Amino acid sequence: MTIHAHLQDLRLYYLADNFEKFISQASKEKWPLKEALIRIVNLEKIEKQNRSTQQRLRAAKIGRAKLMKQFDWAWPGVIDRSVVEELMNSEFIANHQNIIL
Repeated sequence: MTIHAHLQDLRLYYLADNFEKFISQASKEKWPLKEALIRIVNLEKIEKQNRSTQQRLRAAKIGRAKLMKQFDWAWPGVIDRSVVEELMNSEFIANHQNIIL
């Protein structure tokens, strides 16, 4: 069984996909073993967090964000466009104010 297969079995997908490149860079730059391990663990952790976030977003079925210029102000009819546009300048944050819509 190859190192790639072992890493896949351990669900270390980032390392599995980047192992050769990482080892080459570590060797070329003469990283101490401890530094190399710290770097790869940090990279794997970041990648796992990114995959987790992406999975949660897919599960939440949140669509793409629209720009305000793309928003359909005709639906729903109860939104006060001037209030929303005023809130978009975010002055309420600088003024330490809460908002209720």
